[in-house]
Amino acid sequence: MLKSAKKLKEKGKGAKKAFIFTTDAFLVLPLVILVISSFVSFSVTIRETVVMQEYAYLIGRDSLQYLSEISGTEAGIATSSRSALEYIIVQIANNDLVGARNSITSILGRSIPPSVGYVFEYYDQSSATWVQVIQGGNALKTSNPKFQVTASKVVTALTDPVTNQFSSCAAAVTCTNPPSTRYVAGKVFGPTYVRLRIFI
Repeated sequence: MLKSAKKLKEKGKGAKKAFIFTTDAFLVLPLVILVISSFVSFSVTIRETVVMQEYAYLIGRDSLQYLSEISGTEAGIATSSRSALEYIIVQIANNDLVGARNSITSILGRSIPPSVGYVFEYYDQSSATWVQVIQGGNALKTSNPKFQVTASKVVTALTDPVTNQFSSCAAAVTCTNPPSTRYVAGKVFGPTYVRLRIFI
């Protein structure tokens, strides 16, 4: 009898200990869940930031690459075999910023998503500063961006050579104009450092 009473008493003590352990576990469980959920949400935020920065950089890099690969004729901004970016650099070098803005807008307006803001700039070596050519796209993103990424490129541009035509070529060459005045060589501009800042 005594042995069975002792066993029951020990079982009761064990049950109390088990109950106390279970209560502690229930108190700690919300803290564990909070720590795990905070870690997961923090990881997702970091991943989202990385993805958005990569997306913005790809837009900038691909846009500059597109400008350097498409010809002025294909872009519809000039009758020239030069790339659109070279043509824009020549416009900037000739202080034709209005023409450069129009060229950039007509090309990047088709290739950059409307939800993205952008700023096209070139580096002026004489003043050692970046000069803004145009700010375009979504103005709200440009003024208050969540992410800003810069893509840059070095460009050297060569203008097309020109041959002057005369109404009477034979008379002009032999009599009034030496042959050298009929040919105007192309001019080299650059290297020019340009950058495209993307705002998302």
